[in-house]
Amino acid sequence: MIRTLCVATLLAACAPAVLRAQDDAPSCEEPRTQTDMNICAGIAFQAADSVLNQVYPRVIAGLDSARVPLLREAQRQWIRLRDADCALEAAEFEGGSMQPMIHSFCRADRTRERVVYLRTLLAAETGEADERGAVIQATEALFAAMRTRDTAALRTLMHPRAQIVAVRDGRVSVRSAAEWIGGLSLTAGELIERMWDPRVQVDGDLATLWAPYDFHVGERFSHCGMDAFQFVRVEGAWKMITVTFTGRTTGCEGAP
Repeated sequence: MIRTLCVATLLAACAPAVLRAQDDAPSCEEPRTQTDMNICAGIAFQAADSVLNQVYPRVIAGLDSARVPLLREAQRQWIRLRDADCALEAAEFEGGSMQPMIHSFCRADRTRERVVYLRTLLAAETGEADERGAVIQATEALFAAMRTRDTAALRTLMHPRAQIVAVRDGRVSVRSAAEWIGGLSLTAGELIERMWDPRVQVDGDLATLWAPYDFHVGERFSHCGMDAFQFVRVEGAWKMITVTFTGRTTGCEGAP
């Protein structure tokens, strides 16, 4: 097991060099072979880890001295838990060609989740956490509910009169929240939306979130674009009232 995990780690670390060395470098939007998928998974983890390594020192620098050793220990424990969880997840594919991909994608996903959490701490130290962090958490909760098709959670997170506005291919489509939620059940495969570097503005009970995103159905890339969400605060909770997004399949920037 240790040897296998080392191979996966080396693959992740060496992926950019491998890509540069190959004339037919894989497209990570449409990887063609399992080897390509393994390389792209390694790249995804490296990108997420790079963002983590940028955010973590900023949080440390902003914390009061009493909390710094607590966060450092929490971070060490989190790394051990992430790696143990992902080793367990990848163990189902022990000895198979998919194992490095499963291991790297797992670590990438867990690392992105950690970045979101650390950013809420960073916002807290700049006096923005209660507002900005809550808006980001409401958005991540929407993505989680989409992934599991939890229609009850989606209705709770959205204003009853919310609208879903899609801007793509020169056309604009507008649906009610009820229509959009009902349509999710018609799509086969796990719905995975990931955003990064969200920008949040809050004025009283109105908030906006703007962030680049990509969207996958299971392991298949679907599209990317920009999310532009509006929230209103109702009885102390942020509710999405307008979900607006662009969509395209080319010119997508790489997710961190």
